[in-house]
Amino acid sequence: MGKNDLVPRGNAVHYLKVAALYPQRRSEMIARALQELPVCLSVVGSALLWPCQDRNVPWKVYYVGPHAESIHPWLVARLDCSLDATLGVLQQDLGRLSDMPFPHLICLQPAPMFPDGLWIVWTIHSALSREALDYLEEVRLTLEALIQVQSSEMRYFSSTSPLCDQALVEALGQGDSYALSALLSITRLVGKAEFTFWGRAYQNVVQCTDHMGAKQSGVGFAVPHGYGVGGRIAATGMPIVVDDYRNSPYRHPSVSDAADTEQIRSGICLPVRSRIGQKKGEGVVGILYTTRRIVKPFSLAEQLLVQRVTHLLEPLPPPTRSVSYFSPGLPPAQNQQVAWHKHVLHAHRIEGLEIWMSHFIEGTLIVTDSDGRPYVSARSQQLERLQVGFNSEMDGVEVISLSAAGASLPGKIYLCSSIALPPPEWPAFFTDLVMACNLVIERMEQAHDQRAYQREQWLRAVLQEESFPSMRQDGSRLGLPFGEGQLWVIAWPSQKLLTRQAARQRMLAEDIVLDQLRGWLLFLGDDIGVILLNKDSKPEPSKLHEALLALLAPHPLWIIYGARYHSLRNLKMVLTGSISLAQKARHEACSEYLLNIHASLP
Repeated sequence: MGKNDLVPRGNAVHYLKVAALYPQRRSEMIARALQELPVCLSVVGSALLWPCQDRNVPWKVYYVGPHAESIHPWLVARLDCSLDATLGVLQQDLGRLSDMPFPHLICLQPAPMFPDGLWIVWTIHSALSREALDYLEEVRLTLEALIQVQSSEMRYFSSTSPLCDQALVEALGQGDSYALSALLSITRLVGKAEFTFWGRAYQNVVQCTDHMGAKQSGVGFAVPHGYGVGGRIAATGMPIVVDDYRNSPYRHPSVSDAADTEQIRSGICLPVRSRIGQKKGEGVVGILYTTRRIVKPFSLAEQLLVQRVTHLLEPLPPPTRSVSYFSPGLPPAQNQQVAWHKHVLHAHRIEGLEIWMSHFIEGTLIVTDSDGRPYVSARSQQLERLQVGFNSEMDGVEVISLSAAGASLPGKIYLCSSIALPPPEWPAFFTDLVMACNLVIERMEQAHDQRAYQREQWLRAVLQEESFPSMRQDGSRLGLPFGEGQLWVIAWPSQKLLTRQAARQRMLAEDIVLDQLRGWLLFLGDDIGVILLNKDSKPEPSKLHEALLALLAPHPLWIIYGARYHSLRNLKMVLTGSISLAQKARHEACSEYLLNIHASLP
């Protein structure tokens, strides 16, 4: 088992990001960030020589540590307009501070066009651990991003900027097309983007028809909550950064065609929230997409600048949806069962049925599996509310079993309708609904099995060193990071817990891995799982282990992590070694369930 990461990441970096988003609290947040440098780094004190926007005072000095009443003025007395001159003086004089230990001087150099800064860290030990150095590097990069944000904000966020015009924000909340065009144009400049677009988040779906920088006319899409980039943001309220959409696990059929037509590759997508009562709520009402047509991930500074844009829009009133969108293309009410049957004929995902039927009943409909889990995981809270309403005999809330001929392990349908059911013109409503849900669930499971089989065959081809050109083509088609990345292997007891017949169980495990790691879970037989991650991912094995245990308990499982590969050929060697270690841990019933491959190999 590898060493645990002893550096509690996040606090200092978090405060620095807050400093970027809220300039009125910047000094306070920078000071708090310096105070949050973890004790395990053996930090005694920390100072920051920060470029000041006031030309009369070139530097602002922050200091946190002992003897503040003497060291702070001591630092101020050695400042020069030139950072090089200041650095030269400090390199000579810092050793004369007899009460302070060894200092580390860390230059902050964001880019040639931005001012530099200096960060001084006093530590008990002159030599720092790898974990400590990695953490200091993360803080340094965030400090440099903050300098870039500070230097750019007068250009984009001055009092004369349209983003600070309350009338524009109010017009945007009312759906004004001119205000939206202005927002998207400014966002392109702020984020150095090629293509920006706006998604309106409704109760069950995210709709996007407004954009700036498109090459094709009529670009648009709609994606259900919990799926794709926009659907996940609407469900979770968390931003998503996409390094390469073409090879992203967030791809969704309803969005991919439009995105590929516009050749979208890198992007940052952020939620915009609404107001609930007199307080800012967590409800997502809009999504701002900022994208590029090349694989050039947005820097941290660019991410923070675009996030500043969304903060200026909040709280934004929820959008209102027209009747034409509530029932797109539906015939008059007496013939809607005809449209339903046509929809079912082509449906391949249960969320599409949920959205269609929720519109029809003017309420909410959620389908669950035999264990009571919703097929659309993002709707768990809605399901809980329906269950509470059903148990309290709330009017309009019903539960229908999916039991039908040929249906194994049937789930249930939870619904809350604003209209009387069944409708007079549709007497077979409940029978049609149950049959449709079972049909689409069967299609989903068959499609899942086919994809899982294709990925398993690809893995076996890698292990057998079959034609590399063919494997590259297949890997690209399957959306797998086969060129370079990280590899994890999961092993569980050979008791057919996740057999090919248990498609629902496998789908849940894949969803967990996608949510936790933003990567695909590939199955190799009935007792081995393989995860391929992008090279820059920083996942936490313990969180994945806990989440999978909740699905597979009481059965144990082992996770082998830490392996990296740099080519398709190298992937075979890394994969073979990781699988062998996972099988060994399972065979010996190893008490360590999280195994770092570098610490475990002899």
